[in-house]
Amino acid sequence: MALLDTGCTQTLVPGKFVLKHVLRQSDKRCTDAIGTNIPIKGEIDLPVVIGSTVTSITGLVTDYVAEIMIGIDWLQSHRCIWDFFSKSIEIEGTRHHLVSKRSPTYWCRRVILSEDVDVPPRSDMNVSAQYVFDVLPTVDDSKFDWATETGQVRGGLLVPRTLLPRRINNLPVRLLNTTEVPVRVAKATVVSEAVPMVATGVRMPEDSDQPTTPVKGEATEESIVEELLSGVDESISETTRNSEEDSSKVFCCLFQIRARSWLDRHRYAYD
Repeated sequence: MALLDTGCTQTLVPGKFVLKHVLRQSDKRCTDAIGTNIPIKGEIDLPVVIGSTVTSITGLVTDYVAEIMIGIDWLQSHRCIWDFFSKSIEIEGTRHHLVSKRSPTYWCRRVILSEDVDVPPRSDMNVSAQYVFDVLPTVDDSKFDWATETGQVRGGLLVPRTLLPRRINNLPVRLLNTTEVPVRVAKATVVSEAVPMVATGVRMPEDSDQPTTPVKGEATEESIVEELLSGVDESISETTRNSEEDSSKVFCCLFQIRARSWLDRHRYAYD
């Protein structure tokens, strides 16, 4: 399977598909729709069979896409005719039916580890990560900030919600190991899907003798605590069922991480 993308000027090949191949050096550059440079490892020619058509794909190799993206360069050089009404494409005189990519498991970008990491027991640490794209970012994507989803990478290894900087690599992501043993996580492991965030200008209410009524974009003490505690019980039940003491330890770790993430998202300074 490959993605046809007329908005992509260069055909892209995931690095994981050509691990044992020798790449040619290339001085070509690849950028997304908002001008972000996509790091390139080299160039390669791949033989492919499309139905009964035997041909090849020349593409730039990168670790930042999840599957082959056939760009306008390949479509033009092979004189392709794309019929949107019949959902088919003609390649070198042969017509092929196209399949829609949209599905319940559709995703836009994922956060993966840039290197192998070892997370010590009962501790949390920042690790370096990068994006991998299902489709390259568009101009509309620049309207959002992006964050990791709160979840579990594997048994006892959690990732809290973290607001990510506006770049595609060297992303700081926090991992929390709630187990009693070190956990090794391999390079390229998916730690979270990235979700779009919109800044709301959250601020704390000023001190007053009168009760304050929260308005859109305003945070109260109660709303902050509710946000920090949301989902903690579920995370505890997934990671420990041994004793009340274990649950208390996990609760303290989770609350601390969520508090740090909240401060990061709303740009408050903390010691």
